[in-house]
Amino acid sequence: MDISTKVLAFICRICPLCIARRRWPQSWFARQMAKVEGRCPACRAYRRMQERPAESNDLLTEASGEGRIRQRDERT
Repeated sequence: MDISTKVLAFICRICPLCIARRRWPQSWFARQMAKVEGRCPACRAYRRMQERPAESNDLLTEASGEGRIRQRDERT
């Protein structure tokens, strides 16, 4: 994956609309967003990053800061 895919995936990860869609997948809003997702480059990049094996998604978690939180929790 190139850096532009990772940046776009991160944008989707922090997008309030995308967060709502992932949180309530059966809602009316999620069904409407499903129509838009195919045209949104950030959503497509996020989907490509999610399809990769779990160990290669570490860059996406590190970019969002979750990796540091998880490491801090493991130390205690």
